[in-house]
Amino acid sequence: MSESNTPPEAVRRLAHARTLQSLSDVVASSKACSVHGLWGSSLAAVTSVLEARLKRPMLVICGHVDEADDIADDMELFHGRRPEVLSPLEVGSALGRYSEEQVAHRMQLLAKMLRPSSEPRMVVAPIQAIMQAVPSPKQLAHLSITVRTGMSLEPEKLIVWLTEHGYNRLDQVEVPGDFAVRGGIIDVYLPGDFEQSGDHVGLTVRLDFFGDEIESIRQFSLDSLGSLGRLDEVTISDIKGALPSLSEAVCFLDYLPEDALVLFYAPLEISEQSRSFLDRLNDPSGIYPLHAIMKLAARFKCVELSQFDQGGNLAS
Repeated sequence: MSESNTPPEAVRRLAHARTLQSLSDVVASSKACSVHGLWGSSLAAVTSVLEARLKRPMLVICGHVDEADDIADDMELFHGRRPEVLSPLEVGSALGRYSEEQVAHRMQLLAKMLRPSSEPRMVVAPIQAIMQAVPSPKQLAHLSITVRTGMSLEPEKLIVWLTEHGYNRLDQVEVPGDFAVRGGIIDVYLPGDFEQSGDHVGLTVRLDFFGDEIESIRQFSLDSLGSLGRLDEVTISDIKGALPSLSEAVCFLDYLPEDALVLFYAPLEISEQSRSFLDRLNDPSGIYPLHAIMKLAARFKCVELSQFDQGGNLAS
C-alpha cells in the first residue's frame, strides 16, 4: 500500500471493468439482488465499485470467523483503507486476555458507529458476531466512562466502577484489563486499539488525583513504570462482555445508518454456520437467529454474493 493510501493502478483498472460497472448498475436500481460468479479477491473488487458508485456505508457478512480478516485484507487493497472487523465474543468461556480484547474492540467499534465519519464506514463481520446482541446506544453510554484532566471524580468511585465492569485489581498492572492503586494514583491497562499505543497492545494510563480532582493523565511504560506523554482525556470501557438480553439490547444492524448497504457473502455458508453456532450454545439468550437478522436487514439495500448461483437462500 502506498503512502498516499490509494489502490495500485492494476487494482483501479480492474475496479473500472465493464462487467463490474454493469453489476453496480443492477445493485443501484434494486432493493435486493443476488450476484454469483465471484472468485478469489473479486468480492473486494465488487465492494470497491459499489462504494464508488453508491457512496454508502457498507456491512459485509460472511460465514466463517477467520474469513472476516481475509476479506478485510482484500478490501484494504481495493479501497485504499481497511474496514473495521466485528469479532464475536467467546460465549461460554471465562474471560481471559484475548476475550477482553474482543470485548474492547466491539465496544470501540460501537462507539465509532455513533460518531460522524468523513468517509462511508465499512465493516466486515462473520455471522456469529452479528447474531450476538450488542448494547443499545443508551446502554453504551453507561458502559464507558470518559475521564479528563481537571475533572472532579472521587477515586473510590472510579475504583468501584472498574471492579464492576470487569477490571482486575492487582498491586501492579500486567496485562490488559488490570488496574492498580497506590495512594492518589490509579494505573489502568486498557484493552483495545489506541492511536497512542503504536504497535503495543492496549494502552497503559496513569491517573494522578489531588483529592477528588484528576490532576493529570499520562501514558506510562509497562516495563519501567515511568510516565510518558500527557493525555487530555481517556475513555474506559466495560470489558465484562456479558451478552445483554434481547429485551434490553439491539442487533448490530441497528447501528447502521438508513442508507447502508448489507452484503451477504456465500449465503449457504452463512446459513450453515449460523445453525451450527446456535447448536453449540447451551444458552441462546442474547442471540439473534438468522431469520431475525434477515428481517432486520430488509430495511436496507441487500446483496447476496456467491461463487455459484445459490438461488437466494437467505431470503427464503
